[in-house]
Amino acid sequence: LNQKPLSLIKRIIEMTSDVGDVIWDPFAGLGTVAVASIALERKCYCSEINTDVYNIAKKRVEDFIK
Repeated sequence: LNQKPLSLIKRIIEMTSDVGDVIWDPFAGLGTVAVASIALERKCYCSEINTDVYNIAKKRVEDFIK
């Protein structure tokens, strides 16, 4: 895993997209891009091949939404 700081990912998303845009993360890892996208009112689609990592990311995103 190579998790990037949430603040860095949020900055990149803010600079390269607008509210309501779609963000695609083909290597979702722990879901940092998904969390940042949701926080910034973007739609996010992700994929992750590793089931264990996917389950961690899924819980992280669900917890953030709550």
